[in-house]
Amino acid sequence: MKDKYSVNVFWDEEDNCFIATCHEFPLLSAHGDTKEEAISEFQVVLEMAIESYIEDHLELPKPKILSNYSGQFRIRMRKNLHKELAETAEKEGVSLNSYAVSVIAENHAIKKLYADKIEALERMINGLTLNIVSQHQELQVYTKKLEFFEDTARQDIGITNRWSSNNDQIIPATINRDIYFGAKEQ
Repeated sequence: MKDKYSVNVFWDEEDNCFIATCHEFPLLSAHGDTKEEAISEFQVVLEMAIESYIEDHLELPKPKILSNYSGQFRIRMRKNLHKELAETAEKEGVSLNSYAVSVIAENHAIKKLYADKIEALERMINGLTLNIVSQHQELQVYTKKLEFFEDTARQDIGITNRWSSNNDQIIPATINRDIYFGAKEQ
């Protein structure tokens, strides 16, 4: 069964290795130093995924089947768009069919280009977000440690409170001098 599923292999510059993926199982991937190693590792991952699907009584994705395309399809559009396309094709000296194919191809290429760039930006943003969250969590841990050490130090030297307020002026809290400097000898 696993041999019926497609495997795509591409080079990942960031990880410096080949990555194997599968259209039918988009969450699966494997890597290797060579294309063959990536495919071999992916076959193991795919086999485990198929076994898991079967054990959990889940329906397996249908394998992608190579389709034969005729190169033709019928398209419906607004009359005024049809008119504009026909007039533009005539001005450029090409058939309406040739002009429509070129417009579709150009638009498709632009969308694909932007989709790839947007996907790359989304990956970068997700990485930055994870980094920011991680740094924020580290900062919270350090802040709590600092507060703990600060409170412990205040207790050790006898500071009664953190700050006192007097006529809208903030002045340092008082220190219990007996604890800090030692009790006066009598």
